[in-house]
Amino acid sequence: MLKVIIPFIFIFLAGFVSCTKTWDDHYNNPGETVNQTLWETISTNPDYSAFVDYLVEYELDSIFHKGNSLTLFIPTNDAFKSFNPDTGDVSTVLLFHIMNYVFNTVTIQKVKMVETSTGKFVQVEFIDGTYRYNDVNISYFSPLYLDGRFYVIDEVAYPKPNLYEFISLHSPPLKRFIDDFDSVILDYELSKPIGFDEFGNTIYDSVYTIVNYFDSVYFPVNKEDRNKTATFLSFTNEQYTAALDEMAQFLGGNYQSAEDIPSIWQDEVYLPNLVSTGLFNNSLQCEDFYGPLQNVRGDTVWPDPTNIDCDSRFVCSNGITYSYIDFHVPPYLYKEEIRIEGEHMIDSSGGLYLWKPGFEVSGSEDAISVKLAKSKGDGASNDSLVSIQFPDQKYTGSYALEFKFTNMFPQKYLFVWGANYRPSGIYQVYVNDELIREYDLFNLRQTVFSVLGSTYYFPVNGFNAFDALVENAAEFGDIKIKLVYKAPGFASLNGFNIDYISLIPVD
Repeated sequence: MLKVIIPFIFIFLAGFVSCTKTWDDHYNNPGETVNQTLWETISTNPDYSAFVDYLVEYELDSIFHKGNSLTLFIPTNDAFKSFNPDTGDVSTVLLFHIMNYVFNTVTIQKVKMVETSTGKFVQVEFIDGTYRYNDVNISYFSPLYLDGRFYVIDEVAYPKPNLYEFISLHSPPLKRFIDDFDSVILDYELSKPIGFDEFGNTIYDSVYTIVNYFDSVYFPVNKEDRNKTATFLSFTNEQYTAALDEMAQFLGGNYQSAEDIPSIWQDEVYLPNLVSTGLFNNSLQCEDFYGPLQNVRGDTVWPDPTNIDCDSRFVCSNGITYSYIDFHVPPYLYKEEIRIEGEHMIDSSGGLYLWKPGFEVSGSEDAISVKLAKSKGDGASNDSLVSIQFPDQKYTGSYALEFKFTNMFPQKYLFVWGANYRPSGIYQVYVNDELIREYDLFNLRQTVFSVLGSTYYFPVNGFNAFDALVENAAEFGDIKIKLVYKAPGFASLNGFNIDYISLIPVD
């Protein structure tokens, strides 16, 4: 299908021709049912002669003599004056204007996906009092004939790419990201069982197929469905490269251009961020971007409507795309605070809280076995914290938590531990196996001076923070954090609690 649509992709961005008849003439007054076939009507009407001549020339007029119900979207004769039959598959273009069933535009509330006789879907929209077929204005609504009805459109409509095809042409980095979700699996329907191995497992005469899990994680951008569309905020390869160039120049040192930005960071941080903040279910209009939106995964995001080029709106066969006006790598991905909330370090299971994978605890058995608690707190950064209370008030056993900040650039960072002063304890903080700070959480009850000298942390309802400099992140990669309970603190009640842990780049 790509061979069919690619020659036309840059042709169909012409402006819309305004409707010249009244609403009633177009849509609410279809007239009585006419005791005549579609072919009898259009083949004798000179207003549709260009469309009819092309159907005859390419031997498609036989469609009208098979007794099937049809819907036609007929371009005007003037529309065909700019049509060049040498630019692609004319038969496919013509069939794109025909549906093998009767379709009524009056059933559309906003947008509806309908299948053409090419097998590709098209969007028929009702926006601002106007019906549009594949972004082309519908200027006439026919009565019902014996075998269907027809509409007149002001331009020739071309098969549109689906979102994946659009991305493949305009955003090669994102195409590569999507393709990386490909996986080879055994096709049980095509494979034949031929016996059993020594463990009783079935042995197959195996046939393998490729599936792409981007469909299930995000959206089936390569599939067309009458009930599912998406809106994608797109970017070009040039925009993507320029954004990484700008980022590299800010980082300095060994980073001078886009080529220096590690591909693993692009694949695991940047591109997932672009998809999460720029891919939404349903076909959205520009006004829909004002206010919060849920992305395709159900997370709330806040697109900047002033940075979306509404004139770039492009209708695909399974969605809509818009372009960014200014495109940059979001600063929070590499030069602002990266924070892990304490409550995001744990999961609930069977009424109990457990550390998530990647958060590893070690130490005395009686401390490790203590139940985790997720608590609310008015002074907490996200209204919650995670904590445990050790078995004894003056606990002398051991406890440690280890985890990583992944895909971090080599910079000087400020480590910040936000916590409550109860339960307390003397803790050591190791970064990349180097001790950088020892602190008694009980001291969080009062003002804490930052190691930077010009910053203070103030207690709010028992919550506060302390910090330390990280100067050993010399290479791109993971930064390992280890929090070690060293000894009982000043308070009688000792334990372990985290409101949040942050790494903040500093000059």
